[in-house]
Amino acid sequence: MTVADVDLLSRCLDGDSEAREEFVMSTDGLIRWTLVGTFRRYGRRLEEEDLEDLRQEVLLALFRENSRKLRQYEGRNGASLATWLRVVVTRLAIDRIRSLAAGENVESLETRSPAGIPDVAVEDSGPESAAVASEQRQHVLGLIAELSPGDQLFVRLFYYQDATMEEVSKVMGISRNAAYVRKMRLHRRLRSLLEHAS
Repeated sequence: MTVADVDLLSRCLDGDSEAREEFVMSTDGLIRWTLVGTFRRYGRRLEEEDLEDLRQEVLLALFRENSRKLRQYEGRNGASLATWLRVVVTRLAIDRIRSLAAGENVESLETRSPAGIPDVAVEDSGPESAAVASEQRQHVLGLIAELSPGDQLFVRLFYYQDATMEEVSKVMGISRNAAYVRKMRLHRRLRSLLEHAS
């Protein structure tokens, strides 16, 4: 580490808000590059919105609990702060990829009816309406599969697993306000996709 890096890290750990702002600005490119590279290595696409969510999650992880994570950097074996930070970001990205993969199979939603997705028919008791509902469900699953991994996770949690906004925001590592904004955007997008497909 350079003298300037040591000074910046020291001021960050002392709670200097200007130093933290400088740290956030100076590590922005490294964090984004590492996240995108890790997702690409695992054959995943990372949309700009999901990238920003994950970047915020990295920063929260570093600074929460009085910067507990950031204090773990010790520069062992001559590792620079940038090298250590790449390892931290890579691990977080891999954890996110695993969590997406764990509940990712859109096929696992085939037997479930989403609650609240616009213009999705609810199954009636008759065989005709059951066939229509089944066809519509398959169509909705096809649309969901076209969404980004983050949006797919949101749909799965909120529309299929009846998670609350608070639960969704915790799982996704975003604020409740961001979760509400995402819900509105997804609702509009799904409605638009359904209208164009009909």
